[in-house]
Amino acid sequence: MFLKQNIVKRYHDNRLRLRIAALTIAGILFVCLPINLYFLYTNVMEKGNARYEDMVYRTIEIENEVRRVEYVSKIDRDFLRASTARNETIQIYDRTEPKYVEYVNPETVKNPATMLEKKFASFVINILAGIFKPELKERGLSTYTDPNNKYQYAVLNYKFEHNNHKVSVKVIRNVTSVVIKPIKGFMYSLYISLLWYIIIGSIVGYVAVSITFRPLGRALDNGFREIEETNYEARFTITGKYGKEITSVKLKINEILEKMNEIVEKNIESIQDVSHEVNTHLTSIKQSVDVIRLYGNNNPKILEDRLSSIDTNIIRMSSIMSTILDLAKLNQGSIKADIKTYSVRELVEGFINHYRKVYPDFVFITKYNLVDSNLDIDRDHFFLALKPIIENAVKYSSERSKCILIAVSSNWEPNDIRIAVRNRGDYIPPEEIPHIFERHYRGKSNAKQGSGLGLTITKKVMDLYDGNIEVTSSPVGLTTFILIFQRKPKSLEDSGI
Repeated sequence: MFLKQNIVKRYHDNRLRLRIAALTIAGILFVCLPINLYFLYTNVMEKGNARYEDMVYRTIEIENEVRRVEYVSKIDRDFLRASTARNETIQIYDRTEPKYVEYVNPETVKNPATMLEKKFASFVINILAGIFKPELKERGLSTYTDPNNKYQYAVLNYKFEHNNHKVSVKVIRNVTSVVIKPIKGFMYSLYISLLWYIIIGSIVGYVAVSITFRPLGRALDNGFREIEETNYEARFTITGKYGKEITSVKLKINEILEKMNEIVEKNIESIQDVSHEVNTHLTSIKQSVDVIRLYGNNNPKILEDRLSSIDTNIIRMSSIMSTILDLAKLNQGSIKADIKTYSVRELVEGFINHYRKVYPDFVFITKYNLVDSNLDIDRDHFFLALKPIIENAVKYSSERSKCILIAVSSNWEPNDIRIAVRNRGDYIPPEEIPHIFERHYRGKSNAKQGSGLGLTITKKVMDLYDGNIEVTSSPVGLTTFILIFQRKPKSLEDSGI
């Protein structure tokens, strides 16, 4: 078990080296194997041509012997025995007499081929015979497979005339070895070469990884050491010294560090928000507790007021914590959008009907002028953007005005949907409008309690959807917030959310 774990560990530790070694071996084989196959092909062709020339020489010898002894019938068998090669057959036919002479060399083949080798040789010879068919026909050559022993034979036909006799000579030769011997030699050299390639590939892979990644390791170690020493404020220096690959790694690490730093800063902001708001309400609760201790036991009215104050502060703390959590998620991008196509009319009506129950003293009037009411958005994001606008409209409305207008319109050009929320109440000076979406910003005349984060959340959601916010406020107190949504936000399509 320990040995197996050790082997697995070493494999994981050297996976990169093994991959580079494998790629090196594959590259060498890719280059060398075609060359070796070409040499094999030339070797087979050379042996085949040598065998053909030997057979042609045999026919010439026979022709000369026939001319010497005058007739086919006078050919000495000792001559045929001396002229034929191992496992070769000679057939001589005088078509004029007629006279037929055949001699089969009784010597068997050295190193008989296996059945697999015979089949492979037949396959190769048949392919070559098909490729060079015209040339073979011109030379009087043909091939066949013996059905008994499965060897492949070449047949050379040769004809000549002597003393008005027409003589044909047929030389039949086993050519299986023409293919088998070179292939055996090729396979043997291939095994040796493959072993050599593995050794060389392993050495090259190990050395290449060491040479290639030593500068990267050194650069990363120095960079991380500097980053740690500067409390993660430093970044990798991009010089291009180690090539574009290592430069790309450095850039990606810098991007990750920047993102992490941004998340840390936003988390710190969230903690500060929590601390600020919780301390404010805890102070108020502490004051109520102190009043109860001094006067509450003897004065039911004071007791009830203080308990109501504590309850209110707890509700506000819960609401603020929820708001801060939503803002933190938006800042960190950890809210997973579930984008679907919705009818804006249905979204707005569902949302406003909820607030009609929450604020029964207010009248919410909705008006629609829609060319196309479809919008691609996450339902929760839509409510998250609209919630602070509606709550502020309620909170900052004057005592005599309990009516809030929600007007929804759409256009083809530009292809957007506008949701305008209008109320009559506190006036927002023009110089304050650019700042109202900042964290904890409160206008000079604003005496209402709140976290100062609601409109920040609205702005974050609208930025997420390539949207925009327009604000107008008149001195008579008529204030309008317009949320402008893109029907199909490009940023969400590009990010794949």
